[in-house]
Amino acid sequence: MHWTLRMAPAALLLTAVAACNEPPTTGAELTRTGTAEAEAACIKLVDQNNGHTGGYVTSSEFSQAGSTVMLSDRDGTSWRCLASNDGTVEDLAVTNG
Repeated sequence: MHWTLRMAPAALLLTAVAACNEPPTTGAELTRTGTAEAEAACIKLVDQNNGHTGGYVTSSEFSQAGSTVMLSDRDGTSWRCLASNDGTVEDLAVTNG
């Protein structure tokens, strides 16, 4: 019984470390108010630029003028995408190397 309780924190730590390379799914790191159309268009363009799939939204912000979508790709590069709310991408830029 005592062994199980001592191992629980180590198991939680290993799980947290293993999840570092996974797309975020909940919590403060995932604020999404942009439209689904804008997010989908931005993911598609990031994937096209990379030549492979694996782009995912880290956050998005809706405004009447359009949505700002922040993304990451499977290589760890961060992207900023500006798209109209109907899904037309206006700008895509790398925000880190």
